Amino acid sequence: PAINRVLQAAGRVIRSETDRGVVLLIDRRFTVSSYRRLLPAEWKPVCVRESKDFSSRLSVFWGAGNQERRERAEFSDIERQG
Repeated sequence: PAINRVLQAAGRVIRSETDRGVVLLIDRRFTVSSYRRLLPAEWKPVCVRESKDFSSRLSVFWGAGNQERRERAEFSDIERQG
């Protein structure tokens, strides 16, 4: 039941296939394989111990998303022109 609440809370961040977001699971239990097995396979868990590492990982995550959005927009422009 508890893991269902985690999944429901994450669902409030990610509503569609094109949404991107970050869900923080701040509890050591989520580092244990028996808990991680219950999480969706597409979730990519990252263990961060220092705030500077967290900040840099977020920057990479959001930067990659911006690049993907730019590429989709460029592709859409090409489709409209073609």
